[in-house]
Amino acid sequence: MGKIRQITSTCVRDEAELTQEQIEEIVREEFPGEARLYLEMDDQVLLGRYDRGTWQVRTDGQGIQNAFPWENVQKMIIFDEEQELRLVRRGLHFCGRLRRDGVCNSPVYVIDEEQKMWGEGQGADEAWSVLKSSRGASNWVPEVLGRDGGAMGLRVRKYFEFPAATEKRGLVSQIDERLLGFCPWPDNRGCV
Repeated sequence: MGKIRQITSTCVRDEAELTQEQIEEIVREEFPGEARLYLEMDDQVLLGRYDRGTWQVRTDGQGIQNAFPWENVQKMIIFDEEQELRLVRRGLHFCGRLRRDGVCNSPVYVIDEEQKMWGEGQGADEAWSVLKSSRGASNWVPEVLGRDGGAMGLRVRKYFEFPAATEKRGLVSQIDERLLGFCPWPDNRGCV
């Protein structure tokens, strides 16, 4: 686990109900380059990438797909090193928030950590690796682990505040978290 440190960050929450077209426009504006994608679907979790207007996800037997069924998305997270857009389904639409670090003067305390993803790397091609569990489930990750496999982790940033703290009483509460990226997971390291 990392050390607690102070950074500047802003969080914009949007309670408006966003359509697929509005989300795609926001993503184009906020993520002009490449970003990572996390989707909680009705029946599975998909990991992928977004690159200048193109979505990419990959499932077993399907290869790389440039689309996914929006009607099955329950939660969507688009993220890179600097920011994250997190959206949750509300009826036929989505609402959520955009968290961006380093662009304003709002100080916040954070801890960065790495969390192990389930499964072990079972193969890779030039841009994707597949993680498989002992029970047979698998998930494609838009990162290359190497041909000999290995494990993978998620880099996560947690945000904290210290309300009503005094010299005798120190309260802390986690107010947010966001994904930063994927990382290799060394064999000799335990779960976080």
